Amino acid sequence: MEESASQIFLQLATGAVGGSVVGMLFERLSLGLIVNAVAGAIGGAVGCLTLEFSGLAGVHLVTDLASSTMGGAVFVAALGVAKSSWIRNR
Repeated sequence: MEESASQIFLQLATGAVGGSVVGMLFERLSLGLIVNAVAGAIGGAVGCLTLEFSGLAGVHLVTDLASSTMGGAVFVAALGVAKSSWIRNR
């Protein structure tokens, strides 16, 4: 499915929001404001790609935005856990 630039921007923006929210709610997992937003945007794009490959993309705008938000949140949380584990084992 071909996506417009506005859809891609919304996915990146909501992913960045999801990553930033996780960073604010869970300080131990935070990577810093900018990194949380960038990692969230990457996770948002991956979340939407996952939804697209499952065949559910484009069903509703709400599902696309929810998947990008959750993708951003999960990606930042995973990076935060990896960072905490790495620091603990140093």
